[in-house]
Amino acid sequence: MKSQIGYFKTNIQVLKFDNIKDIDKIIFNHYITKKVNYNNMNGNLPKGQFYISNGTVSKDLNISIGKAKRLIKNFKELNIIQLVQLGNTDNKPSVYEYSNNIDLGYDLGHNLGSDIKEASNSNNLCLLDEHIYDTGDDIENCHSKKNNINNNKIVSCVVDYLNKKTGKRFKKASVKTKNLINARLNEGFDEEDFYRVINIKSKQWLYTEMEKYLRPETLFSNKFEGYLNEEVDINEDIDDLNDIKPFDIEFDF
Repeated sequence: MKSQIGYFKTNIQVLKFDNIKDIDKIIFNHYITKKVNYNNMNGNLPKGQFYISNGTVSKDLNISIGKAKRLIKNFKELNIIQLVQLGNTDNKPSVYEYSNNIDLGYDLGHNLGSDIKEASNSNNLCLLDEHIYDTGDDIENCHSKKNNINNNKIVSCVVDYLNKKTGKRFKKASVKTKNLINARLNEGFDEEDFYRVINIKSKQWLYTEMEKYLRPETLFSNKFEGYLNEEVDINEDIDDLNDIKPFDIEFDF
């Protein structure tokens, strides 16, 4: 993002909030802009960015995890914040960027410029890899690529991530897998939720007798919400399976 002097301006969508009906959103916007301003003055992230997780929002604002998650998701859908780097647990929060609608179409933390059409046609736009934004003449119609991405692309990204975490070779074209993922998407879950479930169950089941259940029909079934809300202690991400040794596994007898 271009260097900004002083404090960030409020996103135009926030000005549309109702003072009574949207009080939670107003409080949340104040909360995240404080994080942005603190980082701008003292942090190690680029200007306009900040760390956040469902757990920290819940604790700092004294609200439920579910409500914290809904606020973050809503602000993403309104294009007030954009995900820059996905975290995996509350111990490793995600990095977001606050959009103040300045120079939209070039800025937002990415050098879109004349390359926007080429970038938007990329075949590798997984949420974990990169974030491309399509812009139009009307700011209200400016949505992140994630909002416009079709379900088939999300299926492809999720299956790729599952294969990476487990060392397996599930096929993206599987009708059963597509139906399971689409069913969860239709229930309101998003791409990040799939990655979290994969992370949680990989940590619990890899190198155990439960490893055989690290498969789409188990992970993305009607038990998905339960897996998503499990509290587990994940101190580090399992991105490189070569770094995992059998003696790192803890067994409960």
